Amino acid sequence: MKNNVLLFLSILIFASNNYTQILPGAKETGISNSDVALSNDVFALYNNPAGLAQLKQRSIGIYYSPSPFGLKELANGYFAYTEPFKFGALSIGGMTYGFKLFRESRFVLGFSYKYLKNFYFGLTLNYQTV
Repeated sequence: MKNNVLLFLSILIFASNNYTQILPGAKETGISNSDVALSNDVFALYNNPAGLAQLKQRSIGIYYSPSPFGLKELANGYFAYTEPFKFGALSIGGMTYGFKLFRESRFVLGFSYKYLKNFYFGLTLNYQTV
């Protein structure tokens, strides 16, 4: 029983590394996987949701890459929307990657809250299909 629990926890912890595209915007792609440092961008929903509380106005972002490296099979697209409130910020987003034979899609809900002057809390729920 203990081995089953450890196996389940291992799969849960390392499962996020098994997905394909993780760079949801032009700025994030440009800085090549150091996008956790971007905390005041609408696409922070995907990698650093705590920073969404820094946004002071409604934000929307759309990113689409129809054929990276000249391959239509690598097409990917993202959208994100953030609405700030007095109690924090709520976000919604989605992504698609792939082509007819392999399609990966994700739907994301996020919440961010400013707890103290320089302390932020963020939470996301992901629904992913492959």
